[in-house]
Amino acid sequence: MKGRLYLLIFPIVLGCMKDYSDDDYQSDIIPDEVAHKKGYIQYLTPPNNFKAVTGWITAIHDKRSPEDSWIEIDYIRIYARFNGSDKLLSKNEYNDGIAEGGLFMRQPWFGSNYNIPIPYEFSSSGCLILRTSSKPDNVWHVWNKQWPRAVVPPNIERCWLEVKCRITGSALIQLGLDYWREPTSFYAGYNVNNIEAGVSDWYFKSGEWVILDFAKP
Repeated sequence: MKGRLYLLIFPIVLGCMKDYSDDDYQSDIIPDEVAHKKGYIQYLTPPNNFKAVTGWITAIHDKRSPEDSWIEIDYIRIYARFNGSDKLLSKNEYNDGIAEGGLFMRQPWFGSNYNIPIPYEFSSSGCLILRTSSKPDNVWHVWNKQWPRAVVPPNIERCWLEVKCRITGSALIQLGLDYWREPTSFYAGYNVNNIEAGVSDWYFKSGEWVILDFAKP
């Protein structure tokens, strides 16, 4: 069941969300080094010559907090919307005890793209566990592990991402999609073989299982 989720956008007045400028959005819980403090959408569908899609999450620990933090991920699912209906393109359920990603430099954000292996844990119920407070100086970046990557069907309205997770302690999570030139293209530098479709807002401590999404209709 979808739980209560706290978005890093405030204040809320009479249940309505006010639009704020980027300067107003600088919540002190979102560190200055992140690339995007606020969600945005650049591409709903792949630009020309991009054929595949990957979903991802980025997680960090709030270094001001002495408490432990971790994020449990039940699944990551990518959908394509076509004629008003959604088609599942790719999913990670983590029942196989396999995940893909890396620990990247946090300052500057992602550094030179060098990364080291993530110390993954998996629960008996088949969830991926990221103990973000154990590596507070790193960005925990996990992506959809399907290989070759999911091919985007022609004539779709959009791709969108869904993640079911539980955030405990002072952890933050952001999700997004990348489009790739080919299902088997390798990373070759920023905006060469892959391009960011956009990112969600940052989400933080919920204590309950929640379903997050990026670019959902």
